[in-house]
Amino acid sequence: MKNFELLLDSNTFFRINRSEIININFVKKYRSYIKNRLEIEFNIEINKLYTSNSRSLDFKNWLDR
Repeated sequence: MKNFELLLDSNTFFRINRSEIININFVKKYRSYIKNRLEIEFNIEINKLYTSNSRSLDFKNWLDR
């Protein structure tokens, strides 16, 4: 996954946990979840995804830039 992540544009894509990379263009909103995790909702019909504890702050910073 790490090698794949390096090939993607970091302005558009973000790795939220060990197994999932998301595209900023599809993020609708996020909210606090349990244990410092975030629940991410998308503007397309997919399930909600969750950040890992260690990626939550980085994710917020990535969205706010």
